Amino acid sequence: MNIRIVLHFGFITALFAGTCGCPAESPPPAEKTVRIGAVYPFTGPSAASAEDIRAGLELAADILNGLIELAPPMGDRNATNGDRTIELVFRDSKGDEIEAVRQVEDLVANEGVVALMGCYNSNVTAAASEQAEIMKTPFLNATSTSPILTRRGLKWFFRTTPDDAVFAANFFAFFSDLETQEASA
Repeated sequence: MNIRIVLHFGFITALFAGTCGCPAESPPPAEKTVRIGAVYPFTGPSAASAEDIRAGLELAADILNGLIELAPPMGDRNATNGDRTIELVFRDSKGDEIEAVRQVEDLVANEGVVALMGCYNSNVTAAASEQAEIMKTPFLNATSTSPILTRRGLKWFFRTTPDDAVFAANFFAFFSDLETQEASA
């Protein structure tokens, strides 16, 4: 299980801790549940990967919701959600751009999500995150690696994984380092 998924939830929780309230003059009671939409290809050729991502996200939500205790250093209970609970709302993009856009629209407009995660395939992520941008809803991506995703200048799109250019540079650096080590051996 990739620890990045747990860290993503920490980021989402910190980012949206204040989205449930209003201006300081008249604060209503804070929402107890923070709903986060997760759009992934649960059917089709990428379904197995999407199910692995779902399991990781559910684990992260359980940890942040205090349902699973971790030993230190991950078990620092000072980092809590207060009295809020994270609820994940999963949707199937079917690996299709149009379907992903539909799911984003529904999650934001009808399901009350305050943030989105997804979509695994870069082309689907591009379409879904553009719709999230229109709807002014933060979109966190941890899996799509196309460099163009972060070059579009979107204000509501965040990516936590390196892009293909970084992976390629690291690949060649690895072989260069390996060649240097073999020459010195």
